[in-house]
Amino acid sequence: MAIARFCFLLLILMSASNSFGQTPLLEEITKVDFGTVAIVNNDSPRRIILDRAGNYQVGTGIYILRRGQAGLYRISGFAGNVRLFITVTASQGSTTTEDFSPEQFTIISYDHSESVTTNGLGVTEFLVGGIIETSGSGTTNFRDTTYTTQLRVSIDF
Repeated sequence: MAIARFCFLLLILMSASNSFGQTPLLEEITKVDFGTVAIVNNDSPRRIILDRAGNYQVGTGIYILRRGQAGLYRISGFAGNVRLFITVTASQGSTTTEDFSPEQFTIISYDHSESVTTNGLGVTEFLVGGIIETSGSGTTNFRDTTYTTQLRVSIDF
């Protein structure tokens, strides 16, 4: 039985200038975490689904050892009551591991609000979940290690 832990790194992209005289800032409060799982069947692609509300679902052939949680991100440095448009994409199509693992997970998509509005202080928060998937290769050669990838967050106004 192979055990997989997940760690998603953040890559930030913001609009070139905000014209509000402040420096925009994106903080990662909590990383997107797909939990710790054991892959016992990989005969077809198996999904781990974590929506931004924290609902967690795994496909058959995957055992949950520790539930995952959505990532929480805070934006500040904008004027109050400004609508910001959020885009979250994968910087790479699959996970990587520090210790080589023959099997990796494919990043299918991220789940997030399309827009958020800052409060009177120019601050807002948003949640990010997502969907990842096994290869469906038939092997369960997932090394007992942490699987990481980068996500890219773009903020436009």
